[in-house]
Amino acid sequence: MPDLVKATFQNNQTALEVACQVKEWKLVSALVDAGANIDTPFQGGNDDIRVALHAACQYEAKEMVYFLLDKDADPNIVDDKWGWYAFPLAWAAARGDIDLVNRLLACGADPNLKGGFYGSALHACIRKGKDEVTRVLLEHGADPNTQSRFSLFLRDLWLI
Repeated sequence: MPDLVKATFQNNQTALEVACQVKEWKLVSALVDAGANIDTPFQGGNDDIRVALHAACQYEAKEMVYFLLDKDADPNIVDDKWGWYAFPLAWAAARGDIDLVNRLLACGADPNLKGGFYGSALHACIRKGKDEVTRVLLEHGADPNTQSRFSLFLRDLWLI
């Protein structure tokens, strides 16, 4: 397995990247357990996902998200190419997944991180009407006066 962990494929992709892109979560687990660096940026592929934790979120593989967090994946890697959310906390907040939001916060996710279409996890959950997540983020220090990437304040979103 160590040879596979270090192998590169077309477009300089790692085995971990390829396994994530084809949603082979058992192989992802085996690669991580064998020493693959879970925070190494992806190099190629057809989508805009750039690290394993983003892939697990994007493909709604919640158990893999938890596994990667248990293996110390960085929940604060921002990638604006990921589209709407750019980081896992905004993704979980927009979906209203209170358990995952709490887990990400417990693993060090920054409630004031910015990136993606919505700008912050707080903007994402308010825009999607996820009131319970909004409360949790505010309790964990999310700044209610922060602006979105379109210079909208939270009070503006509540009016939309």
